[in-house]
Amino acid sequence: MSARALQLIAAEVGEGASDGGCKWGAAALRSCGIQQALAATGRTVTWGDTITAQPLLANSRLDAIEVFSEKLAAAVEKTLCIGKLPLVVGGDHSSAAGTWSAAAQFLRPTGRLGLVWIDAHLDAHTPHTSDSQAPHGMPLAALLGYGSDGMAGLYGWRRKLLPHNVVVIGARSY
Repeated sequence: MSARALQLIAAEVGEGASDGGCKWGAAALRSCGIQQALAATGRTVTWGDTITAQPLLANSRLDAIEVFSEKLAAAVEKTLCIGKLPLVVGGDHSSAAGTWSAAAQFLRPTGRLGLVWIDAHLDAHTPHTSDSQAPHGMPLAALLGYGSDGMAGLYGWRRKLLPHNVVVIGARSY
């Protein structure tokens, strides 16, 4: 049995973090040959959509991330629907809200999503608990159903993840 084809999705977003430089991570990975490196493992690897956050169209960083999350979720869901395995590259941690909301939506008819979250930070703030108001610290909370509608309520439902289906590894700060 051959491995599922990978489709790379570029997540050009840095608006959720205090340093927006991670917005250019996908472009850096593309230029250094990530597609070829992954293809060397024997998989078919293609580039799919490039989703770019538009901060100038938003009133706040959270607004920019909410719009971005919806677009990223659509790209991930489209990739899953054509039978490919999405690999989202680049961007700040806020990209997890759109990525895993799409996976949860796609898997919803067959069961719940489980996730191993490996990070030094818990990323479980909400707009009400965050001193910095940085959305890159909010995606796990959103996936658990807490926070803004635009991050937590993608696809019109919350609680993409249930707490007992999440394992957090490496958190040193929360």
